[in-house]
Amino acid sequence: MGVIYMKHLIENNILEQTKSTIEHLNQHLGTASILLFVCDKSGLVQSDYDNILSAARKPLLGGVFPAIAFEGKTYEQGAVVVGISQSMNTVAVDLSEPTMIQQKITEVTHGTHLPKSVLCWIDAFGSHKTEFVDELYDLFGNSVQYAGGGTGSLDFVPKPCVFTEKGAFTDHAVLGFMEAELEVQIAHGWEPVGQPLKITEIEGNRILSINWRPAFEVYQEELGRNFNQEIAVDGFFDVAKSYPFGILRKDADFVVRDPISTDGKSLLIVDYIPSGEFVYLLNGSKSKLLNGARSIAEKRGHGLKDSKAHLFIDCISRYLYLGADFQEEIGTLDPSAKAFGVLSIGEIANNGSSYLEIYNKTTVMASF
Repeated sequence: MGVIYMKHLIENNILEQTKSTIEHLNQHLGTASILLFVCDKSGLVQSDYDNILSAARKPLLGGVFPAIAFEGKTYEQGAVVVGISQSMNTVAVDLSEPTMIQQKITEVTHGTHLPKSVLCWIDAFGSHKTEFVDELYDLFGNSVQYAGGGTGSLDFVPKPCVFTEKGAFTDHAVLGFMEAELEVQIAHGWEPVGQPLKITEIEGNRILSINWRPAFEVYQEELGRNFNQEIAVDGFFDVAKSYPFGILRKDADFVVRDPISTDGKSLLIVDYIPSGEFVYLLNGSKSKLLNGARSIAEKRGHGLKDSKAHLFIDCISRYLYLGADFQEEIGTLDPSAKAFGVLSIGEIANNGSSYLEIYNKTTVMASF
């Protein structure tokens, strides 16, 4: 039997209504834990989150996102509050202290049964994010299912963006360990073009050189050679959102990496690519991206069972790229308009047999 849940969309008086909804779920006997997703443009600050989270009397997990989704529609302001019948053990992990990551994760699971699934929300621009995900996988491997994504704001300004019932945090990841099993599907629809390119110098999330030459120069040339497409420093993202990088994995699929800005020499990407890695330039028409979402629906079947909680995590850059056609993607993923979800800055998942990855420009659907 799936997790029974109650979901609420809040569009007005975000602070008061969100707190009131959490207080209501505290009293609901069928609610064991709470999920909370808030739009960045709702304008809440640390003191607001302190006020809201002070009402939580049950485990709570969530984050702040560029947009949220609820029953077939997207929202750039508002909040979604979900009460589920499955209990969670929650923990917040400080990403600025990499030596403490393993200790903090194991603290919450010590003396308990190994969880069957983990929900994970992580500051998209937090320090040591890749090390955190690697450590999480090293601890649990493929014995559990994972789903989650990157939180924060598209203005890239650090702010509280993940939370548990104990508070809201910056530069943290939060985890919810559950006994419920996740059913996870992953797809993107991007396809490789041209020859592989070698990442030859990296600094954090910034690619300094490709094929031993300045990264932006090579990227510029590849777009011209393969697509007859010009790209400049000004307006970089408007063009680059259509041409991400892809890291080829053993299952012949790609892990997508999103270039978001340039200083005219290097390329800033949302998530890390190791030095020495080979990548392909990717491109995807709107129809191919929608086919990626369609493949998830086909694997799952077109009906979503009422007794399950259906969470989708879709990349904000897909939303920006598809524009008005993004509504078709939601309709494909959630034909019965029963799901809730977030538009994240990077997606975190595995399919049960592969390595845990941080994705970009990808769609993840999780039911539990």
